[in-house]
Amino acid sequence: EHTVYCMSKAALRMATAASPSYFTQDMAACLGNIDGPGTVADRLAVCDETLARIDPSWACYQCLSNEKTEALLDAKRLDDALANHHSALQALREAGEDVSEGMNEVECRILLERGDAAGALQRIEALEAKIEGREWRNIQLPRTLRKARALALLGRDDEAWDLLPPLGEVAPAEQQKWLRAALPVLQRVPERNTWALGAALQRTLDNFANLGAHRRAVDVALDLITLALARDAIWSARRLLAQGRAAAAQLRQDCGASALLDAAERDITARAGQQSLPAPADQLLAWLREQGDSGQPRNPEHEVEWLLAALDQRHDDAELLDLAASALQAIGAHDEAIAR
Repeated sequence: EHTVYCMSKAALRMATAASPSYFTQDMAACLGNIDGPGTVADRLAVCDETLARIDPSWACYQCLSNEKTEALLDAKRLDDALANHHSALQALREAGEDVSEGMNEVECRILLERGDAAGALQRIEALEAKIEGREWRNIQLPRTLRKARALALLGRDDEAWDLLPPLGEVAPAEQQKWLRAALPVLQRVPERNTWALGAALQRTLDNFANLGAHRRAVDVALDLITLALARDAIWSARRLLAQGRAAAAQLRQDCGASALLDAAERDITARAGQQSLPAPADQLLAWLREQGDSGQPRNPEHEVEWLLAALDQRHDDAELLDLAASALQAIGAHDEAIAR
């Protein structure tokens, strides 16, 4: 990130002159990961500069065309993104070049961003019909995630969910696509929106935040706040909001992130007053044991709020503290558990 932001224009020209296509592709992707909407102008400029010096026979022509289309999509210039994609496809056809799977994936994203889930699904199924033999997972997985998202947007929840691989089997870079596909299903089928899934998705957010993918971190935090509130997990929602704010402070341009986080905070505040201890603080541990003994499922995401509230009244209760730290660890709040 430091290299991308601090590289001078002169150094950039020297580097792209030496290896234009590979360097530009990596730089555009890096900028997109850091702040997609906030770096659109830089991504378009560097792609246009390099595309002007190569032709469709170059191995990276399609990748660079995709990077430009992705930048236009991040800018919500959907018609321009579609036009750029069609222009690149026409150039490839005229040059007699085969169209890559990456080009097909971007086309499906364009359709989804334009609200044409049915068209995206039709296109994906047409691509699947042409598959012969076994595919590489890095080619198959993105298409599967787009298909699941199209099915979810069409309200075909069971089909979408069955198509999604377990989150743990999805590479970190693809987990935001998994979340975007799963989100409509999780909102409509609350029994799938579990605290355990929330903890797994917390690792997705932590990964983006730790790597400096600030816009991705903001977007994932907002989606996870929605899911946390649906689970009545107010403490988790507050923690997610803090992570989203920290990531938003690092963006090149805000592009509406703060307004969305403000709206999420209002939702959290409106729900926060509804929380109360299920038993007096000095009886909470006994009450929780009774719940476990009676066969009631334990939920650390709910319990952590009760335990921390009880600790506010009983600062020196070591058993209460130990259980609170365990609950924090269970939901992925490791730093908070260690601090306690």
